[in-house]
Amino acid sequence: KEIDRDTTGNVSFVEFAPEAALELARFKRWAEKKFGNMQALFQALDEDRSGAITFNEFRDTCARNGLPAELQDTITTLFLLLDYDGAGGRGAISAEEMSFLDVWKPPAYFWETPDHDAKDRFRQALLAKHNHNPLMAWRRALDRDASMRVSFEEFVIQHKTLVKKGVVEAPPGGITSLYVAFDEDRRGWITLRDWDPEAFETLRNFVTFVKQRYGNMNRFLKAAESMQPDEGERLGAGGGVPLGMFKGALKPGGFLPSKCFILFEALQAPVKKRGGHSMAYLFPSDISFLSHWDPDREVKEEATWSNMMSKKMALQIPAEGRRGAYRRLASLV
Repeated sequence: KEIDRDTTGNVSFVEFAPEAALELARFKRWAEKKFGNMQALFQALDEDRSGAITFNEFRDTCARNGLPAELQDTITTLFLLLDYDGAGGRGAISAEEMSFLDVWKPPAYFWETPDHDAKDRFRQALLAKHNHNPLMAWRRALDRDASMRVSFEEFVIQHKTLVKKGVVEAPPGGITSLYVAFDEDRRGWITLRDWDPEAFETLRNFVTFVKQRYGNMNRFLKAAESMQPDEGERLGAGGGVPLGMFKGALKPGGFLPSKCFILFEALQAPVKKRGGHSMAYLFPSDISFLSHWDPDREVKEEATWSNMMSKKMALQIPAEGRRGAYRRLASLV
């Protein structure tokens, strides 16, 4: 789970060794632009026609063939990655080892230019569909498994479903360009903070308050059951809490009524009825996923990844806001 950062159930090379994967992806992109394929690259680097490329040969011939300075700084890492059966990593790269790069496909979102206009249209369409509640749009249209992360693969699937239903339009530049408008750090997943920073802060404040005052989500709802309901409300069967009681339990935290409604509306499970009751109640199962969410850790992980990408991929991330963060990723090599 620690390595499976995009929560897909599979561990990719990018997740297992992100810095190494980024170095290799940049090298492959340079090689394809310069030589077309890895066989041609090998022939160019194997100047003595020995059928193997030593470290010194790799370093010197790459430099003579115009390897960008950013990649020359990591030449040792690149050699070790390619010479995967070399003794101590300093043997020689064979043609077979080099051909690995023809097979390995770095994620498409590494190099895609973000389409911010498509992002704006996509956001507005989902907000219109979900009562202009960004947290509810996140929960019901994107983060369907309540993992608090949407991988690139999940995003593609959800987007295709939304297009098929007529909720959103297919972006002219393709799904990947839309995706990287949210994931400008090229992590391979997006979070609620990427989707809507204000909604993220609202939910983080809720989770922090509940843990500090009540200990956990179940105790919060138990406490809410003893609060004064609004006129016409009553406690639901099976532990369902109406909006008035929900607001009462949040009152010590200074939550505005508008924020309470956003939370209450968004956290309810996306079903029309449950046990004969309309969706006027919040149940323990609706918020149990928040017991496993650590927003502070999520922010730190995003910062770490952003810092790595800004160094490895020449991204210039502004201190405030992410729009316009893309600078020269596509033209790096």
